[in-house]
Amino acid sequence: PGPRDEGASEIAPLFDLGKPVNREALTKQYAGALRECIEAWQRDTMTDTQANFLGHFVRVGLLPNTTAAVPQAAKLINAYRQLEAAVQVPQRAPGIIEGDARDMPLYVRGSHKRPGEPVPRRFLEAFDSKPFNTKQSGRLELAEAMLRPDNPLVARVIVNRVWHHLFGRGLVATPDNFGKLGELPTHPELLDYLATRFVKEGWSLKNLIRALVLTRTFQLSALSTSTNREVDPDNLLLTRAHLRRLEAEAIRDAMLQASGSLTRNPLGGADAFNTNRRSLYVRVIRNNLDPFLTVFDTPVPATAKGRRDETNVPAQSLTMMNDPFVISLADRLAKRVRGDKTLTTPEAQIRKLFQLALNRDPSAREITTAQTFLKNGSRRQLSAQKKIQGVRGRLNAANAKVTAIREPVRKRLLNALKKENKKPKPAGPKPFAAWNFSKGIEDQISKLNLSLQGGAKVENGALIFNGRNAFARSAPLTKALRAKTLEAWVQLNNLGQRGGGVISLQTRNGVLFDAIVFGEQQPGHWMAGSNNFKRTRSMNGPAEKEAAHRPIHVAIVYKNDGTIVGYRDGKPYGRPYKMGLQPFSAGNTEVVLGLRHGTSAGNGRMLAGKIMKARLYDRALEPGEVLASAGGNPNYFSKKELLAAMTGVQRKQIEELDASLKKLNTEMRSLEKIGASSPDPWRDLAQAMFNLKEFIYLQ
Repeated sequence: PGPRDEGASEIAPLFDLGKPVNREALTKQYAGALRECIEAWQRDTMTDTQANFLGHFVRVGLLPNTTAAVPQAAKLINAYRQLEAAVQVPQRAPGIIEGDARDMPLYVRGSHKRPGEPVPRRFLEAFDSKPFNTKQSGRLELAEAMLRPDNPLVARVIVNRVWHHLFGRGLVATPDNFGKLGELPTHPELLDYLATRFVKEGWSLKNLIRALVLTRTFQLSALSTSTNREVDPDNLLLTRAHLRRLEAEAIRDAMLQASGSLTRNPLGGADAFNTNRRSLYVRVIRNNLDPFLTVFDTPVPATAKGRRDETNVPAQSLTMMNDPFVISLADRLAKRVRGDKTLTTPEAQIRKLFQLALNRDPSAREITTAQTFLKNGSRRQLSAQKKIQGVRGRLNAANAKVTAIREPVRKRLLNALKKENKKPKPAGPKPFAAWNFSKGIEDQISKLNLSLQGGAKVENGALIFNGRNAFARSAPLTKALRAKTLEAWVQLNNLGQRGGGVISLQTRNGVLFDAIVFGEQQPGHWMAGSNNFKRTRSMNGPAEKEAAHRPIHVAIVYKNDGTIVGYRDGKPYGRPYKMGLQPFSAGNTEVVLGLRHGTSAGNGRMLAGKIMKARLYDRALEPGEVLASAGGNPNYFSKKELLAAMTGVQRKQIEELDASLKKLNTEMRSLEKIGASSPDPWRDLAQAMFNLKEFIYLQ
């Protein structure tokens, strides 16, 4: 039992995950308690302890919880799902209304089940303990109480927060706390003067900001004299400007702006992180925050924070050196400078680079240092390219030898079949799991049998999905997967649907997944769906035009190096891209059909159409294997068949060549990993500009 299973603590010792559970004995022993829980559930009087007790039996599988286990409930559940799907989702707009005003009780220790005496609506007791004289909500009275002349606190807090954001430190260093635990103001008279002026000027933030930025104090630099540093080491007297790091969003936006990639449009794009919009408009997912912004101390959106943390940790330097997003922006900045035809000399290009990144011209010493760096980088680049070319040449030579051995054997097998008037069957490679719905919903290879959910049904050799609540789930996988291939023969009800999943490999809770989806980010296109679009990019394939009229073969291959390749009817679909690999563990992974991801029906995730066949492979298929599986390569022979037809000498040669290819591929991946495949000194120089203190800090 987990930490929520308080009610099940007394039965927890009876469950030993290393031993078989005597289900009959346990349910018999606790039959009375279970019956009491169920009856309380039906009366809507169940307590938290009873809910946890009953839930524990469901989670460990001692009580039935599927339509297969309780077939008499299947008809009622299907009827419920149909009624549920027919209910129109109401359109709502947030607003503020008075409603039925009443005083609310104070809940004892925060428990909603233990209400205390009602508390009258009123302001803070330190100012006025008299309850509001109103029959409405009290919002108007609260606003008036906050702005009353004898309450300077609100104006002080606002002025202090503006000062904090403009100067880097508030007159009160704890903008969230003006109480006893907060710090005292460094300039109390100044704070009161600004608060009084702020109120007299009609609470105008624009006037307040204008007045502050026109002061000499705001225009000070961060440089200081030794005397000032000795007298005022913490700069409490404002003898200089506070040296402060840019906020996380500003660092990201500065890199986008310098590289020429910043998109001013606040709308558009479904990707949470990989977008060129300003950070202000980046989508925030509370349980999956942007990793770049997080490492630079962007606040957690679940709570308010008046003063941000400003840490200086190794993770920030490592991010600026290794994050693919940062590297891609540095590459764009370098290409922006190199592609400017008006810059005819390296010195002019270096000057432009400094202007774009730091908004100033470089010094003579900086120009000389940059030129030396570029010359050394060019020599390293040539050396690395020679290494890559050498390895690539050996790979091509080894592959050519393999082809020279296999091709005559393949032709000999093909000729033998022709003499016997037989045609080779394009059976293709063997999958890890396969479903053919002309034969039912059972897995024909690995016993990953499906259970139909909602309105899913098998008719005329196809698994039918209604696009509302129908999908199918498999039993858990018994093997962990990294590289893989998803494959299906699918026909769509219409080409206008967006985001329905054909076949998905996901964790049992439906959070992490890789899937074949249709029309999610691009209408009418096949895509590799993934959690929060982490491995999803446009394949730039053609828009689908036939899937509503005939079954289409679709496959997506996930290679060990993170490359993702799409296929349609056995042929490459668009172009591959590289985004990393998501591993899936044994026992916590399942296959889902008709649903992009999840454990229940959801808007935008359901497929409207039918699947004839679906397959899962525990490796990345080669192009010829995909074509053979799709039925488009009648001359296909498996590696096993080719090896069986070879002589002993040929088999030995193939084994030696395979071992050599394995070593060469490992060497190639190692070179690519350290960046030796295509080192660009201009990109490295641009990235060095992003890492300068002058780029990240305000002085």
